[in-house]
Amino acid sequence: MPEKLTSEFGSGFMYPLALFIAHTSELRRVISDYKKLAESRPGLFGKNAGASLVLYAAADHLYEFDPEKAPKILKDRCIKFRDDCLSNRMNNGITPDRVFNMFEEAKTIFFELDKLAGASPIEADYA
Repeated sequence: MPEKLTSEFGSGFMYPLALFIAHTSELRRVISDYKKLAESRPGLFGKNAGASLVLYAAADHLYEFDPEKAPKILKDRCIKFRDDCLSNRMNNGITPDRVFNMFEEAKTIFFELDKLAGASPIEADYA
């Protein structure tokens, strides 16, 4: 029986990107919770701690993200996205806006993939 391949955080092109985006749901809540902690205990929690925590967790899925499998038109954008997320993964000073932009970039990559697949995607009002 062949040995089953495993990956701690997922591998491939679209699957790790989807796992990264799955962390979106906790982003606003964690940022809000940590902002309150920073206000009540400023010496213990920084104002950006929530954003850096969510990025730290989400970016784990990009270690085996393979942007080389992206359509040629998106390849450089995917490499830049991965490199930006991983290089800032332990950046405690990263702002919530910057992290939100990283999540928006991941969604935009999926949106562009949808168009390349021949779909006619429409952006969600609530996402």
